[in-house]
Amino acid sequence: MNPVRALQVAALALCIPLSMSALAEEKASLLDSCIAKAKFAREGVVTGWQELTDNPEDGYYVRIVGKDGGIGLTQCRPGGPEPLEFEKKTGLVRYEMYQRAKVAESVARAAAPVVFVPPTRLTRMELSISIRGVPYYTYTVLLPQNHKATVEVDAVTGKPIKATVEYAK
Repeated sequence: MNPVRALQVAALALCIPLSMSALAEEKASLLDSCIAKAKFAREGVVTGWQELTDNPEDGYYVRIVGKDGGIGLTQCRPGGPEPLEFEKKTGLVRYEMYQRAKVAESVARAAAPVVFVPPTRLTRMELSISIRGVPYYTYTVLLPQNHKATVEVDAVTGKPIKATVEYAK
């Protein structure tokens, strides 16, 4: 690839995240607000979130693993109850394993859809630990024409490591 073309591709990659619509930024701020409320109500690591419905303005489920290894799940809705109430889920996990994630989830969230042509919408996040003990974020991305994609982002480096697309029938 010639240097001019490489510069054009790099410039485009930088512009895609900056060209988010005001609506997309508003949805992101609702999610960020839900995550902040959940972390305020229960100390721990956010290991997952998901839209409550097909409309992100309805709110999100947020899952947190506490220092005791307990898993709590809450619903965050605009105008919902304060403080958030957590449903205790069965099972215990090793909190220390999730603390290995060095990249903030919001940074990984911004990196996940850049490999796709906009408009895209993130509907779900899961923080997992690989068999080698490396944490990674998995995002479900809705693409145009009802296609779905899954993107894995390394939680230590913040770089996408795998992307797959499931084409609508």
